[in-house]
Amino acid sequence: MKVIERVLDVTSNLEGEKIDMSIDQSALHFIMSVLTDLYSDPEMAIIREYSTNAFDAHIEDAVSRPIEVTTPSPLSPYFRVRDYGLGLDDDDIREVYSLYGASTKRGSDDVVGMLGLGCKSALTYTDQFTLSGIKDGLCTQVAISRDEDGSGSMTVVDQYPTDEPSGVEIVIPAKQGNRIEEKAKNFFRFWKPGTVLLDGKEPKLIQGMKISDDLLLTNEVDQSYVVMGNVPYPAPVLDEGRRWTEWPTVAFVEIGTVQFTPSRESLQMTALTKATLATVKERVKTEKEAAYLKLLDACATPQEALALSLNSGYIGVAVKAEYKGQEIPGSVSAPLREKFIVAPAVKRYRQKGWSTDRVIANNTWPKTIWLTDFDGEDFSAHKRKKLDQWASKNDLGSFEYYVLLKDAQIPSTVTEWIDPSMVYSWNDPKAEKIKVERNAQGTRVSGSYKAYVNGQYVYSLLAADIDTSKPIFYADRFFMAKNHGLIRNKYSEYTMVILGRNRINKFKRDFPSAKELHEACMELASKWVEKLTETQKLMLHLRTLSSTDKLKKFDESLVDDPDFKVAIAASKMKDAKLFEEYQRYGTLAQLTKVDWKNPLNKYPLLTNLPGYVIMNADMKSHTYLYVNAVYAAEQEAQNAV
Repeated sequence: MKVIERVLDVTSNLEGEKIDMSIDQSALHFIMSVLTDLYSDPEMAIIREYSTNAFDAHIEDAVSRPIEVTTPSPLSPYFRVRDYGLGLDDDDIREVYSLYGASTKRGSDDVVGMLGLGCKSALTYTDQFTLSGIKDGLCTQVAISRDEDGSGSMTVVDQYPTDEPSGVEIVIPAKQGNRIEEKAKNFFRFWKPGTVLLDGKEPKLIQGMKISDDLLLTNEVDQSYVVMGNVPYPAPVLDEGRRWTEWPTVAFVEIGTVQFTPSRESLQMTALTKATLATVKERVKTEKEAAYLKLLDACATPQEALALSLNSGYIGVAVKAEYKGQEIPGSVSAPLREKFIVAPAVKRYRQKGWSTDRVIANNTWPKTIWLTDFDGEDFSAHKRKKLDQWASKNDLGSFEYYVLLKDAQIPSTVTEWIDPSMVYSWNDPKAEKIKVERNAQGTRVSGSYKAYVNGQYVYSLLAADIDTSKPIFYADRFFMAKNHGLIRNKYSEYTMVILGRNRINKFKRDFPSAKELHEACMELASKWVEKLTETQKLMLHLRTLSSTDKLKKFDESLVDDPDFKVAIAASKMKDAKLFEEYQRYGTLAQLTKVDWKNPLNKYPLLTNLPGYVIMNADMKSHTYLYVNAVYAAEQEAQNAV
């Protein structure tokens, strides 16, 4: 991108020596560090900077194929960008890539780069990444690192001949918990079709109502954007005066018509940028009504025209809409007010599930299944089951309501504006035979539950789908939260149902093998305790005592007292698996009290020894003399008796 020269008219009558400002050479490392850390969102920075660099390389070399971007995965935790431009060799890396501020793009508005900073942006995210430059059949691999002083350095790791096409590949190690995939999808939806492959596929592009090829109104963003060189920049100026119900603007502008900050995260509000934004805002205001009416005329069906007209309020158009000379019904002018039954597609808990008083406005018509020839005054639970079973079998797609009409025809105010494929006869679901739900033993059961099946949460598990050949547990939320981990660790296949107290008795009748979760966990803990040896119990007992740290300071080989020897050895034992199990079962396990007396109590001078004291060689030597002398005196006294 061409640099816009600033022409300054400076008049001064000051006299004296003029001193040109420059950069202190001793501060270069600091300045390089500052230039590297320009970005408030390092993940978005690496996505934006390296993908736009790659796209610029394609433009400069007239490459028509897309660049390739790969996001991190568990098997390959790296962010990769590959282009097929001219590539880089050893000289290019030394003379351009390694220099802050060096750029070959400042003389053209065909490319978006110009600052010579973005190629180092990965160093704000990680301490090292790799670059492979392929040019003229030679691959140069470079490790780019951040040094302790904050600046960067490059190491040519290898050079070898290759038959791969020319270009550059950047490989950046990703951190755990990264959101690179999500951010990449958001970023690349603004790119032109055919310019990028994201994880091997074309990214989903942003959709909305096109005012023109370069102006879009959309509800897929929260604020307006200006897109230049594939990079979207927030443009709050375009949102000034916009009602909150109206869709934001996405404007695609030519390279060089707006200016951005060095981080490329926002626009620089120069005179040029302000003029471009003012033009965009005026164009949206004056062109959107004509564009809307033109789109209406181009609709292939009345249903398309209705769907488009439903968005007229969101794009800020208040015009009487017609399709092929006929007025399109509005939500106020043409709602259905006849007495008919309306049932939501999904019945909510404790809701009646149907109504005869609901007004069906035109904004719900495209999301409604219309059923004629209904033969009843109400909508029973049995009819609801028939309808849901029929809808599930026929895979009707996404919809929100059923409307059941006694007549054989849809009202004339509606019929031509809805899709005929959404109209059915009630006789079809009426003919359904309700499937009786039974469990694996053939027992008839009903109902559904919130549950965990093999560790995975299921919002609505049908009783008939519970596998009774595997362990079944039930609990309220409190005990589920405390003890679920024990069950998940013990069993690879199980069902754990979350129940309210009023549903427990019925659940136990339907599933007599089910165990209450807390009781089941207590059983597991008791069985664990039964398997412990006396030595393991002593290890766990010592783990809870403050004196254990004191015992660890001694060497059992230098002590004569056998009880002291055992205690020292036990305090130093390590059994990671045992301690892990204790963390798991400890709150439930009833460990029997260990019959153990602390041998330190025999030696009064050691009882008050702080655990944090560091014993030097002399202290240790005198301590062992003391302990062994006391033990010898006790043995002598016992023998005398």
